[in-house]
Amino acid sequence: MSQRTYLFRSTNGHREVLAEIKNMIPFFWLTLIRKSDLQAKVPEMEKAAKAWEDEAAYEQYMDAHPGATHIKVPGTQAIKNAQAAVPFIHSSFPHVAELFSDFITYLTQHLKPGDDLELDIIALADFSGIEKFIDTLMMQLSCIEQKNVKPISGNFEGDVKYSLTGYAGDFEKQSPGFRKIAQVKNQVHRKGPVKQIPLTSAQLRSRRIKSIILLLIGVATSLLSILYMVRHQITFSFTILALAGVVCIWEGVAKLRSRFYDVW
Repeated sequence: MSQRTYLFRSTNGHREVLAEIKNMIPFFWLTLIRKSDLQAKVPEMEKAAKAWEDEAAYEQYMDAHPGATHIKVPGTQAIKNAQAAVPFIHSSFPHVAELFSDFITYLTQHLKPGDDLELDIIALADFSGIEKFIDTLMMQLSCIEQKNVKPISGNFEGDVKYSLTGYAGDFEKQSPGFRKIAQVKNQVHRKGPVKQIPLTSAQLRSRRIKSIILLLIGVATSLLSILYMVRHQITFSFTILALAGVVCIWEGVAKLRSRFYDVW
């Protein structure tokens, strides 16, 4: 079951969605708040979590307390919080530095005097439980404040466009940083020398898990396809499946052996 999170602009009880996504909290959203903002909402979050056991009670609670679990910050303060994280993002994750600056600009353009920014993210606590959910958020906010790269580096792996910003209206069209990341991902021919950057331990652990999964898929696909053709007949479809399995195995082994990611 998917859960959706939202970043709202709000004023006088009226809310407008600025960004949203399923099953995650975009990391850039967390730069808008501080641990004290989260801590202030913990009691309401815990009350809502207790009501989850009874669907009717939960709906009644949320109807009676609309927005009570939202982490709310004055818009001007949220922008200041994000701007304070700019040096950290630029020095630690330079490949998304322009995207982060564009995201701050996007929010600034949509905020009006007196607006608040609200993070509606409690739905994700349904996956892990409210205590672990809050602990994880506190850890990530501490890393931002203390400029601690290692525990949060996994947020910046792979195709990070939406996992950092969420789906944010016309942001894609307005953001040069977004377009550049998309172009780099889709680029077939690389220009210039490739620089290999060592993976952090967290990145390496994540890559190993993904590589093992890819290997298992490849082995299973190849074996099942070959067994079918041995017992029945050779067909084009199962030949393609067997070859696809071999490709998965090859890719899995390559990723498992590599301790670097490429930047160009």
